[in-house]
Amino acid sequence: MSNIKGGRITFKIDGKSYDCLGDFKYGIGADKREAIVGTSGVIGYSTIAQVPFIEGDIVKGHLLSGIDLSQVDGSTITLDLADGTTFALYDAWCVNDKGMELETKQGKITLRFEGRKGLEIGA
Repeated sequence: MSNIKGGRITFKIDGKSYDCLGDFKYGIGADKREAIVGTSGVIGYSTIAQVPFIEGDIVKGHLLSGIDLSQVDGSTITLDLADGTTFALYDAWCVNDKGMELETKQGKITLRFEGRKGLEIGA
C-alpha cells in the first residue's frame, strides 16, 4: 500500500488536460440525511439527493477562453489524484457562479462543475 495521500493532480474536461493551481475539491453526491423528529423524539431520517461536483482553480492559457469554459455542458470531467484515485463527473456543466472571474496575478480562473453522476474509481 502506498503512503501517498495527496499531491499532484490532473484535471481534464472531455479528455483535455488543464493546468491547475492549489486545491481541488469533489463531492460524490451521496444522499444527505435529515432527522425526522416527532413529539416523542427522533423517529428516524429522510434522505435528500445532493449534486456531485468538482471545483478548483485552473490557469488561463493563451488558448483558453473563460467564455468557452462557461459553456461546458454534457461533458465528462475527471480529476486524477496522486494516490491513483480518479473522480469522474458525468453529463457535467459549468456552474459559472462567479461570472467566470479571472484573477490576473496568476491567471487563475475558479471553476465549479456539477453533473448528473459522480464516480470515484480506483486506489
